[in-house]
Amino acid sequence: MSLFRFLVSDNPLVEVDYRGITEMKVKDIKKLQPTPDPGFFQSWDEVDEEMTVLFAENESAFDSLCIIACNNPPFDLEFYVKDKYVYSLGGDCRETSLRQLAAYVMANIQVGDNAQLLAFWAGDGKQTLKTSKIPLTEVTASQLEVIQNTSGHLIKFV
Repeated sequence: MSLFRFLVSDNPLVEVDYRGITEMKVKDIKKLQPTPDPGFFQSWDEVDEEMTVLFAENESAFDSLCIIACNNPPFDLEFYVKDKYVYSLGGDCRETSLRQLAAYVMANIQVGDNAQLLAFWAGDGKQTLKTSKIPLTEVTASQLEVIQNTSGHLIKFV
């Protein structure tokens, strides 16, 4: 089973990525000063120079929000919604990304979008999701903390 978080809508939404993560070839990473830690490798010399890797200046990049179109959602998503537009929600769903998500919702979602935020475990059949409604003009990071909930939640923005 895997925990998934999605933003779904009847209309297209703006994609955002506040993580500052870029794709780089190993040969270009080796030119950076200071040279970044190669992670689980002993040295960057062990890695094919033409290999593309995801690179972030520091680990805090993973705290930030990322909303991107999802072209291959898990089939379990169909248990809960049938929306045309599906977006994967990235970020650690803690303080920084939840603040960014609240600001995103208030700035980019309209009532007519019929947008919903889901957090659920895929791969174990249909679950009963807790459901809540939040007025678009009143979205706060603390209200969105329920998507950290490992038992599943669906938020309707009204």
